[in-house]
Amino acid sequence: MVESSAQKVVSGAPQAGGPRVLELRIHGIKNTAPHDLIGCRADQIEPVGDGDALSGFWTEKDPPAGQPTRVEAYSWGNLARTSPSSSFLKGVARVLGQSFWFLVVPFALANAAYWARRLPAPGTGARPLAAGPGAGTVRLFALLLSLVFTTTFCAVAFGLLAVECFPSTGPGQPTAMCRQLPEALDFLTGWSRGQRLALAALVPVAAILAVFVTAKLATVRNLAPVRVSWNEEPPQGAAQASDGGPFLASPGLWTRPHVSTVTGRAHIAACLALVCILLLSDSMGALWRRDCQTPLRMLGSDCLRDLGTAIGRDGLAAPFLALSVLLLLATMVTVAFFYPEVRAPEEDAAGTKWSNALWTGGAALVLLTIGQLILVPTPDAVPSLPFAGTWVASLLLLTALVVLAVAGLFMRSGRGFQLAIAGASVSSAVLILWAGGLWDDSVLWIPAAITAVFIAFYVGLQTRDGGTDEGWRGGGPAVFMFAAILTAHFLSSALVLGLRKLLQWPMDKELPARPEELWRGAGGSEVDLHDVLDVPSVYALTGGLLLVGIVLALVGFVPACSWLILKGGLTPMQPPAPAGTGPPPVQPPSYFSDIDVDPLSGAESPGSERRNLTYRRRRLSALTQRGEAAFGLLTLLIWGAAVLAIAASALRNGSGATRYRVLLKGPMDVIQEDFAGWGIVLAATVILAFMVLNAATSKEERPLAILWDVMCFLPNAAHPFGAPSYSNRVVPELARRINDWLEAPSPGPAPETGEHHHTVLLSAHSLGAVVAIAALFHLKASKPGLDFKRIRLLTYGVQLRPYFGRFFPELFGPAVLGTWPTRGPGLFSADPWKAARLNEAPGNGSEGNGPEGLTLVKLLRAGQEAETPVWRNIWRRSDFLGFPACAHTPHGNHLDVYGVETEPGHSQFVVATHGNYTATTTYAMVRQDMLEHWPARGLRP
Repeated sequence: MVESSAQKVVSGAPQAGGPRVLELRIHGIKNTAPHDLIGCRADQIEPVGDGDALSGFWTEKDPPAGQPTRVEAYSWGNLARTSPSSSFLKGVARVLGQSFWFLVVPFALANAAYWARRLPAPGTGARPLAAGPGAGTVRLFALLLSLVFTTTFCAVAFGLLAVECFPSTGPGQPTAMCRQLPEALDFLTGWSRGQRLALAALVPVAAILAVFVTAKLATVRNLAPVRVSWNEEPPQGAAQASDGGPFLASPGLWTRPHVSTVTGRAHIAACLALVCILLLSDSMGALWRRDCQTPLRMLGSDCLRDLGTAIGRDGLAAPFLALSVLLLLATMVTVAFFYPEVRAPEEDAAGTKWSNALWTGGAALVLLTIGQLILVPTPDAVPSLPFAGTWVASLLLLTALVVLAVAGLFMRSGRGFQLAIAGASVSSAVLILWAGGLWDDSVLWIPAAITAVFIAFYVGLQTRDGGTDEGWRGGGPAVFMFAAILTAHFLSSALVLGLRKLLQWPMDKELPARPEELWRGAGGSEVDLHDVLDVPSVYALTGGLLLVGIVLALVGFVPACSWLILKGGLTPMQPPAPAGTGPPPVQPPSYFSDIDVDPLSGAESPGSERRNLTYRRRRLSALTQRGEAAFGLLTLLIWGAAVLAIAASALRNGSGATRYRVLLKGPMDVIQEDFAGWGIVLAATVILAFMVLNAATSKEERPLAILWDVMCFLPNAAHPFGAPSYSNRVVPELARRINDWLEAPSPGPAPETGEHHHTVLLSAHSLGAVVAIAALFHLKASKPGLDFKRIRLLTYGVQLRPYFGRFFPELFGPAVLGTWPTRGPGLFSADPWKAARLNEAPGNGSEGNGPEGLTLVKLLRAGQEAETPVWRNIWRRSDFLGFPACAHTPHGNHLDVYGVETEPGHSQFVVATHGNYTATTTYAMVRQDMLEHWPARGLRP
């Protein structure tokens, strides 16, 4: 985006004798520059109004005389891609700042799960925007992700640095330390275990605060500035505008935060409470007898008697531990049940006081715990025991996340939701206890039977309730939650295993390292120092299973693609050979039926090479459009891998060998010991290199910029530290510009009628169409009396129907847009949308004639005739991200227009893909048609 400070700022008001039509072009995920949107050079544009470097409107300085429209470009991409940390962190610090954006990816996926639930219609409950069923579950899931984040840094700080790197070598002997640690830390060898843990507590606390500060800065920069705050208080009567309308037409949806400071402080309090629980449990557990250190013995009668002795000898550790547990439970209840609405309340004095008490209590407990560890130091056991708290916490958190994600399968249906949570909890508990050696193999029928009931019940729900028109047959919340589990544990494993690999790396010898290469300061001790640092098995198992899954996927990818190509999966049907002397049969219709020449047939004709290039591009686009089906299979693999990781992690402290335990333990040991470290370290190295390269070249952009564009659109309603939504600024800002043009005083009457009218043609590409539609509904909520007949919508390269409409039906589904529903893509057919095409029907109504209540088409039509082109959409099959907005078929579909597939502006033939729609002849034709068919009353340009 061109910096506005170097340009003359022009007024956005209509000029006397100037165009009455404003063509407002909005870019998509490609973040097209304003001058490219307008179609001129960068030095030929100037900003409109008071935009800044993050977002703003631009127009041509000297447009051609007699141009019927005023063309403006709205550039908003820097809001999604600019990292706030880059304004004050330089060099290496910028890389650290960008790394935190990777850490919040799971939080953004949890937010997507929140909006994938079945949202109740606005105004149908006691609240204007009731959160609906499952909201508390997803918010609790988001809190558990914060605890996973905290546990990861505790595993690094407590388990590796404070304990594993300082093993005790016996009374009177110097304590050894990791050779890779800097010599400046040698003084820690004289500290006790508890004192080192007290110092290490600063690491997770600093990480929590860093994520909070990063999210807070981004949220501030993405808030709507004063110039677009005109609609924070809806006018009289607007509060009822959403009754019977879609969720997007709710007043104040974009101008109020969705996650309150109460929730954010509760997350901080929960993380601080977990830090205290881990520290205090280690302090108490280290005082028990050696034979009571295993989970199976801790509940024995003799060990329980020792518990009372430990409480008496360890000062205030037990009361502090009880308070920490109570604080953690209080934060869970607060996050899950405190707010029954998707938005934060405007005034919440009671909630503010409560949240202040939570995080203040958490901070006080951390200080008291550190003081307890310093004043009553935990003695070093001989040999040193591992830091068991992170082992238990990581296992329990993964189990709880999987339980909630499984329940997400039933979140949209609303049936069996509580039973799913109970069943998944019982199944997980039985699996852990079996792996721990408390029960024999006969109990495995319990989780097997529960899983079978889950599957049967879920399939039955799909048969009765449908769901084919929803993403993953209504399992969208579960899919997003499992994806959050995958990314969270991948990042955790990368951090923990990567640091362990660094600490174990020999200075001058090949692997495997010998103990003398890993330690220094042993002082001639006879204690056998291990050559491997111990970490919680969940991280190693998760990393190893992830690597195995990637290898299997790569191994199976080539044969699968070969089969698809050679067996006709990606090749259109060819007409059969003529059987007689009659005319050859017509080629059966298919997704590729208008391709004249198949490159595999060897036919030649004028232009055949161009058709072949187009054919190949279409085939490649069709291959990439199977993401929903492929991601559904990935979810099943994540589920299975998580269950294996839970069971195998519990095996570590188990006793007794049974057939299935031995069968599980062997492969899991190989995965944990041989695959985990190098695979995760390699992946983490690639990510780090990408961040460094991104910081060195683009400075202002976040890593994986396109991913952020998509994830950051949805309001952040689940996790307070997730990726901030740019829509809180973009939607009101765009709505304000439309309103300003439509309601601006006319400098003169229209020559045909003498009336004062202005019109707006919204031209939106890709994700820009989602932004434009949200702005239109926001206008309806804020300005219910606005004449929407003076607005037209032209979209191109959009994902409204197959992606946004299926994944978030209550926001962008067919009942909201007034378009036809669609099924998801197939995985193995030549046309991934073959089943969708065969089942296409105006079930919810094309052009606004189907569903009751307000739809986008009805909003724009506002009583006009059905032939009025209020919305047109351009698409092409060579676009891997461009789809029809209404239907594939042209029959009864007055919305979609098929675009040319030749890239304009090239001297050679280039097949067009996802960009450059506005320069095509199709765009010019559709644009002209929409302008010429504007209603009467002098609106025709």
